[in-house]
Amino acid sequence: MPATLVTYAVPAALVTFLVYRRIQRTIGFQEFKPNRLLFRTVLFSTFGLLKLYVAFLHPVSLIGDGIGLALGATLAYYAVQHSKFEKRESGWFYRTNPWIEGTVLALLLLRIISRFWMLSNASATPQNPLQEADPFTGGLFFLFVVFNLLYSLDIWRKLRNGDPFGTSSSP
Repeated sequence: MPATLVTYAVPAALVTFLVYRRIQRTIGFQEFKPNRLLFRTVLFSTFGLLKLYVAFLHPVSLIGDGIGLALGATLAYYAVQHSKFEKRESGWFYRTNPWIEGTVLALLLLRIISRFWMLSNASATPQNPLQEADPFTGGLFFLFVVFNLLYSLDIWRKLRNGDPFGTSSSP
């Protein structure tokens, strides 16, 4: 198998699988699994902190990071406000608003596609990977990370006590 095929086929297959899983979660109800949500929270927190550390090495990207952080938090707020909860025999299930989740997914897909296109048409690879850092990529990264982080935390907070509507009066 040619090296260029492997270079593009493996990441493309991984991205396709991740997009499939994301669409599957967007369309249907997901069972509330606290450990999975906490794992996602730790994972996205780690990625966000690592990216923020690297961003300080290239301060121009902090502009895009800040915008992405604000947009991700805003989308997460509206996603939580428009989430649906359902009690079934096996436990609680939840679903976010498909339009909000679809917007986040579309932005991610557009960036991935544009990145593959730019890499396939690049005549020379920069010597320093920080030369490729642009505020748009950082902004979309933080939009995705902050959206998932805040959404997971809020769903976990609402469902951990089995009362997503906040109707129980606990002392």
